[in-house]
Amino acid sequence: MVPATYLGKKTVSGVWSNICKAIRSTKLHNIDPYGLFGLVPGQNIDILFWKDIWCGDVTLQNRFPLLYNLESVKKCYLMDRLCNNGFSWNWKSTLIPSRTP
Repeated sequence: MVPATYLGKKTVSGVWSNICKAIRSTKLHNIDPYGLFGLVPGQNIDILFWKDIWCGDVTLQNRFPLLYNLESVKKCYLMDRLCNNGFSWNWKSTLIPSRTP
């Protein structure tokens, strides 16, 4: 049996070694490697509307925290919110437009 530390040695070559080198290289240039990847709607993937990165480079939960707080179903999927070229919402309360005096 090969010890687990074997996979972390710098002398190891192969696909995973190259992947680790690429990740270390992005960090040297102050690039977040996880920011380079995102989910693409329409590819039979269950995308969480608020919690997954699918629109831009940050979750909608972080981009729109006030709207997220109004959401009734925080673990809803993108397909739950899409509806006839628009979105279907499930807010905790009804939004009332402000009146100007």
